[in-house]
Amino acid sequence: IRLMSLEEECEYPALADRKIMDAFREIKEFLRHCDRCRLVDKHGAEYGFVRNLCGSKMIFVAQAVSGILVCGFKGRWPHWTLTPGCWGNVTLLALWVPFAWFVLPKMLMLTAETYAGRAWVTFLSLAEATSKKPSASVNPAGVNHQRVSSE
Repeated sequence: IRLMSLEEECEYPALADRKIMDAFREIKEFLRHCDRCRLVDKHGAEYGFVRNLCGSKMIFVAQAVSGILVCGFKGRWPHWTLTPGCWGNVTLLALWVPFAWFVLPKMLMLTAETYAGRAWVTFLSLAEATSKKPSASVNPAGVNHQRVSSE
């Protein structure tokens, strides 16, 4: 995959992003088959955890709000009362909303950049090491030596 130059990237940003994503997809596939890429796997797991947590933030809000309602009506239907269960859900909601909307997006960017950076560096070092290995059919000097008899 040939990546675009800076001028081309500025002219066609959507196409440049697609080419970068395609290249990174190829690199991730290459690294999945590598036995020595444990650190990349670790960063990928961290990124996936934060991404999934960020993606499910509205589910947690809905659960806390429904918890406030259910706990308030518990045993006193049709009158709602502020119970200890309601206070617990209000506390969870008060802690979760700032964390989910202000801290999690920053964590997501940090883990994504760390994961991508580690993947690129690992891929480049593996590619460099592979290009330095001699071929099985050619010796390190690049010449096939034959024994010459002295007859």
